[in-house]
Amino acid sequence: MDKFKVITVDLDGTLLNSQCMVSQSNLSAISKLFNMGIHVVPCTGRSLAEIPECLKNNKDIRYIIHSTGSVILDTYTNQRLLKCISKTVAKEIFKVLDDYDVHTAIRNNGFCYVQSDKIDKKTISYYNIFWGHEDVITNFAKKLDDFSLWKYNVDDIEAFALFFPDKKQRDECKERLEKIDGILLTSVSDYNIEIISKFAGKGNAVENLAKMLKIDVKEIMGLGDGENDLPMMQAVGIPVAVSNATDLVKSYCKEIICSNEEHAIEYIFNHYVK
Repeated sequence: MDKFKVITVDLDGTLLNSQCMVSQSNLSAISKLFNMGIHVVPCTGRSLAEIPECLKNNKDIRYIIHSTGSVILDTYTNQRLLKCISKTVAKEIFKVLDDYDVHTAIRNNGFCYVQSDKIDKKTISYYNIFWGHEDVITNFAKKLDDFSLWKYNVDDIEAFALFFPDKKQRDECKERLEKIDGILLTSVSDYNIEIISKFAGKGNAVENLAKMLKIDVKEIMGLGDGENDLPMMQAVGIPVAVSNATDLVKSYCKEIICSNEEHAIEYIFNHYVK
């Protein structure tokens, strides 16, 4: 395998196990790689507040890409490169969403915001919210009573996470959203739509990170499992999938390794670095 200087790694379904935790084996491997001069960079759809403390406050992790590439954070200097959705564009999005039965989470300024009365188990099941996002809205999100009013006054939205009760509504909504200029759509499940700025996305973020570090993007390994990781896979020189990744993701990857339950970063260290 080609040599690499950076590993950009997705969280849910990749670095995090099914309990949404980072194993000690992975944390140990991250430290070993950092001491060898190889940066492990979390690259996630989660906002900063939704990232486990063991990652965002880890001295061996300098850079974090969050909110699906809308933010690149240098944890040492607290400097942020932002690629967000403006209030003007957001209002166009809300005009569409108001016509649908949709569960909406908004990522802004490092946090995730949701309607306070839409986080119970019945709601999560009704909107087909997958386990990773359930963890987010249950344990990390800011719950607002006035969410429906608050959302119209927010500027610099990092990302929207939308979930629908059925695929028909999801597909109809997606078709209308695709006509709005300045945004990109992706998804993490059949009932989901993620909305970000057209200048964001994991692929653009990885390319911007390479410029920041003054390295070739070919020297970056990208590790992931889902559709929103595809831009990252297409951008990096060494795309790698965990074994639980979708078939589409696997088709873009040079290597397929262990599952997210089997310590993916430790696997990379043992098989491609050590």
